[in-house]
Amino acid sequence: MKVQRLAAVLSGLCVAAALVAQGGEARAQAPFSRRFRFHLDAGAGTMFGAFQRQVLGYDRVNVAGSLRVSLEFSSFAAIQVGAGTGFFFAGNVPGTTTPYEPGRLTTVGGGVRFMPTIWRALGFSLDANANAGLMPNGNNMLTRFAFDVGLGVTYEITSFFTLGPTARYWHVLQDPASRPRPDAQFWTAGLELVFRVPYTPPPRTEEEQRGIDRGAGVSNDNADQDHDGVLDSLDVCPDQPANGNADRRRLGCPAFDTDSDGVPDNVDACRDVPQGPSPHPARPGCPDADNDRDGVGNSRDRCVEDFQGFYANRDEPGCALPDRDRDLVPDSMDACPNVAGSPNTNPDRAGCAGPVRLEREAIRTTEPIQFEADAATLNARSERVITALAEAIAAVTAIRRVVIVVPERLPGDREGGETLAEARGRDILRRLTQEGVDASRLGVRPEPVAQPERGRRAPTAQIFLSITQVVSPPVR
Repeated sequence: MKVQRLAAVLSGLCVAAALVAQGGEARAQAPFSRRFRFHLDAGAGTMFGAFQRQVLGYDRVNVAGSLRVSLEFSSFAAIQVGAGTGFFFAGNVPGTTTPYEPGRLTTVGGGVRFMPTIWRALGFSLDANANAGLMPNGNNMLTRFAFDVGLGVTYEITSFFTLGPTARYWHVLQDPASRPRPDAQFWTAGLELVFRVPYTPPPRTEEEQRGIDRGAGVSNDNADQDHDGVLDSLDVCPDQPANGNADRRRLGCPAFDTDSDGVPDNVDACRDVPQGPSPHPARPGCPDADNDRDGVGNSRDRCVEDFQGFYANRDEPGCALPDRDRDLVPDSMDACPNVAGSPNTNPDRAGCAGPVRLEREAIRTTEPIQFEADAATLNARSERVITALAEAIAAVTAIRRVVIVVPERLPGDREGGETLAEARGRDILRRLTQEGVDASRLGVRPEPVAQPERGRRAPTAQIFLSITQVVSPPVR
């Protein structure tokens, strides 16, 4: 019966603590301090065999229970020091031949706790404590010294409340006068609750407020360097603004976004897959299927299997505009609708023949980009091609990123190589940016030259720009 009462009390304490913590979060308006925490540890277990055999005279399990409360202070994120009080109860097992009244030990002590976060809100707790305690013995009180070590898993349910399973080893030193009686050893397993202490900072002075408004750092509890409305002394992420995407478990932190698609994990139905340029209309954070890979999801695409091109169709989303010469410049914009050409920022030259040809996945040159042999210096005869490339890229805003693909060896090179190809690519990039192309849209990639099969001529080394990222073009 005593064991049953003990179990009922322990479970009641855990449930009550959880309810109080969750209710407190809903009602509390004042911020809290990250430095002070209450720890409540309750569990049930058993004595170790040596004590049972030598002192109690039997090998049957002797039920034990413990309750420990401590207030701890943290000057670092994961290390805390504190003091607390504990209560240990060891009950007798009915039916044993050795009479033994339930033992009780009340302790007071302190120690150190290591409590890091492993992944997101999940962490573990490791602590060690030294204690002094009193044990009743008839009309007398016996003094005992003890130490305990606890290990548990923690989960931060809210900014106020952490919960997790824990196991604890206790070692109570025997009175030297009672030797050779062994020390009492027992373990318990149960739950650990952590509460943060409410804290309200002093009001800011006018000078401090002016410094914060100017963006200047203030080295006190009123500073808010990420300007998210949560003071640095309380902010779990003082360098990351929470803004409107706050994590309810970590005050002042943005919600986790595993796939970095701008949709927080707490509402993202596809946490490990970015939503991409065409989000799914019914599943937040998930990409919509795009069979023709034109940046328009199937749910909106009226031509699911046909590439829409780089200019949007106002009336038929995902469908290509009329294009007689199939140069991906629609007839409505093509100054030369019957001759294949390339885009141009000048409407009088858009779609007309030139040294550049636009394809679905690449921008190719019909005239070579030439370099001096074994050098990264552009030949002056290539300037016309570079200008046409820049005009084509600038004209098609739907192309988010292109990569300059440079063969590691061009005709006329004696050696070539990856280093030379990279240097040539950077020189093309430099010239394109001088022509007005945003450098953030460009990249460089060396490419090995394929060896020809026996009996066939070597392929001509060609420099082209590979289209790697396309966004759904704006409706014109």
